Amino acid sequence: MPSPSPSPRHSLDRSLSTSEPQVSPNIDDVLNRMRERLADTNINSVTLLATDYLNHFNEFVMLLDLVADSPDLQDMLSDWEPKSYITHFIDSGFSDKELAIEAYALAPPLYRDPFDATIQQLNLLISAIQGELKDLVGDSNPDRISTAVTTASQEIRRLVDIASAVTNGVATTSRQDEIDQMFNS
Repeated sequence: MPSPSPSPRHSLDRSLSTSEPQVSPNIDDVLNRMRERLADTNINSVTLLATDYLNHFNEFVMLLDLVADSPDLQDMLSDWEPKSYITHFIDSGFSDKELAIEAYALAPPLYRDPFDATIQQLNLLISAIQGELKDLVGDSNPDRISTAVTTASQEIRRLVDIASAVTNGVATTSRQDEIDQMFNS
């Protein structure tokens, strides 16, 4: 009499017991592979962040400088909108944009948290500046607009510098006093 064929359940059990165990990759291995992929790119291999994102904020600073000389261009400032890191790269012509998005998801909290906090500060500051300049457009005193633009531009540049320091692994904080202390050491 032929032996009964194994039941589907029995053969599944056997195949599971003889197959190699599934091992999830260790986060350090994932980070090391990502860092290898970042070689020869403009994405920092330590922080996994790209300074190209900061160009979005530098664009606003350039618009501010234009408005200082030509207040009638203020509408361009009002039209500027914040973009998330991911949206910036999706919309950009950055050659490694997919890699930048992938790396950002893996960025160590030591860098990503102060980076994201600084970006949030930038977005809030720019929103406040947009409102303030909109209120000043009809002002008959051009010095008030110029002063507001100069002050705003300096503050935005300061925050962009902080975000750049974090992106490049020079800082792990978004607190200006702590960053100043690092550079003065």
